[in-house]
Amino acid sequence: MTAQYDQLGEFYDLAYGSATPAHEQDFALYRRLANETGRTVLEMGSGTGRICVPLAAEGIAVTGLELSSAMVRIAENKAAALSSDQRACLRIINADMSGKLPAELSGESFGLVIFPYSALLELETTDQVSRAVDNARRLLAGSGVLVIDNFHYGPGAAERPDGILRRGKCVNQPGGNVLQFYETDFRSQRGNIIETERWLFADIINDNGLVIEHRLFIIKRMYLAPEQMRTILVQAGFSEQNITLWGSFDGTPFNAPAFTDENSKLYRKARQVWVCRK
Repeated sequence: MTAQYDQLGEFYDLAYGSATPAHEQDFALYRRLANETGRTVLEMGSGTGRICVPLAAEGIAVTGLELSSAMVRIAENKAAALSSDQRACLRIINADMSGKLPAELSGESFGLVIFPYSALLELETTDQVSRAVDNARRLLAGSGVLVIDNFHYGPGAAERPDGILRRGKCVNQPGGNVLQFYETDFRSQRGNIIETERWLFADIINDNGLVIEHRLFIIKRMYLAPEQMRTILVQAGFSEQNITLWGSFDGTPFNAPAFTDENSKLYRKARQVWVCRK
């Protein structure tokens, strides 16, 4: 997991690290819950700082936990634009969310703990996922809230590999070059786990329209069905009555149909938003 994001670094941030309508929706939820739960936030898998840096800019005390040192450096560079008071609200720790908790977190608790943008599914095994959720619950304050945002596939998704190349973000670069992203997804079944690969292509195009550099990055993730994720949460100590599953960030109840060719576009946007209380 570390190697793929250390390699991606700046390319990942350019492709996914800035605000989009979907990103604005998740950020609005995290900001609201942070204000409702004491304004102390732990972000598990904080990446390049898309969430933790703007939360700190609003005076919310936020700690980011991120394994990739390249991602941490990018987030720290973004944080350099904060005022001194805002910067004092932010702490980023280079550590594994599924490993032994770092000493900096000893004795601490947080009103809100989040795993944004399928960060939990970047782990390689369900054992690692369980350990990360255990860590999150251990650091959650007594009246705190845990939010896990996972992407969703329905029954039949593994049998229908996408493989369709989609045009992504286009970014103007200094000197007149353009960075054009494309992406496609592939899925396969391993036991009771669906494994996914996102192929992210990055073409650097000069002002004559010629591709002068072509890069390919492969992002590997697992998929957990709702019943699998619920089992992990219950095993971590969350009671059934304190676990809620939404289908979007506005609190709409989860009610996703089976995956079909006709609704495949919907599934690239479908979410499992888990909201859990101790």
